[in-house]
Amino acid sequence: WLLTDPSHGGFNFHEGMIGALIGITGPVQLLTQFMVVPWVVTKVSYKAGFQLAMAMFGVAIALAPLASLANHSKYTNMPILAGGLVYMAVNIPAEAAYTYVFVLVNDAVDGPMCGRANGISQTMVSFVRMIGPAMWGSLFAWSDSQTLDFPIDFRFTFLLISATALSAAAFAESLPSHIGAKSSA
Repeated sequence: WLLTDPSHGGFNFHEGMIGALIGITGPVQLLTQFMVVPWVVTKVSYKAGFQLAMAMFGVAIALAPLASLANHSKYTNMPILAGGLVYMAVNIPAEAAYTYVFVLVNDAVDGPMCGRANGISQTMVSFVRMIGPAMWGSLFAWSDSQTLDFPIDFRFTFLLISATALSAAAFAESLPSHIGAKSSA
């Protein structure tokens, strides 16, 4: 998406710009994992933290294509700033949700089964991380090449990812009450 032409909602960044963007935003993301994620669970349960993170991710990914409006700014650094903000707004809650889900998995099973449950969940995560980029990337390439109107334009993939994230947040509500109920407060 960052490589895509601005006329298709992208930024026309080159690979070096994307690398710099990731390098600059990385320390902020790392700090939030150490400071914000633990703080959130002093205020709400782990399940609520997961739901909040997934909802924030869902909203951020749905709104991400709007950041390309920065391409029309008279300030030349505005697209880089917008890209960095979107990158952090999407990745920080995604990483937080990933952290909270470990607690949810551990709460879902008895102690003797915890290792097996974590192994299975990590295998599933690896599988999704393997197929996800190819699947979503292919869908983005397809929707970007279409001449269809909203919502089946370049924003289509963002909206589907958002719907998936919001569905996960809603699904977490159906978990038994003891899962993720503990808080460090």
